Amino acid sequence: MQFRAWLGRLSAAGNGKQGIGQARASILTLASLLSEAGWLEDHISAGMGNVRAPRAEEGQRPGRWLSTEQIKMLMESAPMIAKSRNGGLRNKVVITTLCTMALRREELANATWGDLSIQNNRYILRVHGKGRKQAQIDVPRPVLRALEEWRQVVAPGDPRPAPETPLVRRIYKGKLGRVSHRPLTADGIWYIVSESADFAQIGHVAPHDLRRSVAGALQEAGTPIETISRLLRHSNVAVTERYLSRLPQRNEGAVLI
Repeated sequence: MQFRAWLGRLSAAGNGKQGIGQARASILTLASLLSEAGWLEDHISAGMGNVRAPRAEEGQRPGRWLSTEQIKMLMESAPMIAKSRNGGLRNKVVITTLCTMALRREELANATWGDLSIQNNRYILRVHGKGRKQAQIDVPRPVLRALEEWRQVVAPGDPRPAPETPLVRRIYKGKLGRVSHRPLTADGIWYIVSESADFAQIGHVAPHDLRRSVAGALQEAGTPIETISRLLRHSNVAVTERYLSRLPQRNEGAVLI
């Protein structure tokens, strides 16, 4: 009962479905280890496994739609939260990409330098999406500039890093900010977004909020829904219509009585 109540408090605090699921999995893993060590009764550990996370509509954190000014502030803050110049360049790639290309954080974490190519004189990023789906997305100039600065510290002297290496990487602690060969995780991307938002004083922001914001800005600018759907890589336009309908819309004006 205490486990279920704890999950409920996480939901009430505004944590999202994925975060609550991760918290549940961590506790269940700990309970299993304690049971194997003989420090927890087997029936208690088994009973905890039957406790489910709150339903999506109860546990999902309400999304945000950031304004253009807030996006700008977030992009300016990302390099400033880093402990080193290399970290700042990496953070700039992360935030600029999320704020312009509507990638999911897992898609950016899984991207490699080999996914970046030139086709018909345009830079293209091959994105590995859900269910082994792949898509090719144009890379905007701000992202290209950020990637070029980042490339110079990832592979100094080389025109391009090895194609199998991660596009964004972890940074070792310290003033030098040595670049690791290991990829930056999806959780690491979440941390960069959250810390950048705190630094910019724009409240709590999650990586998926940036995806929503790109979609919302395009909709507000009059971009055809078919174009937005292709960028978001939805299976069909109907999915995009439902997605956009959940975004907070501007007030049409109040009626005074």
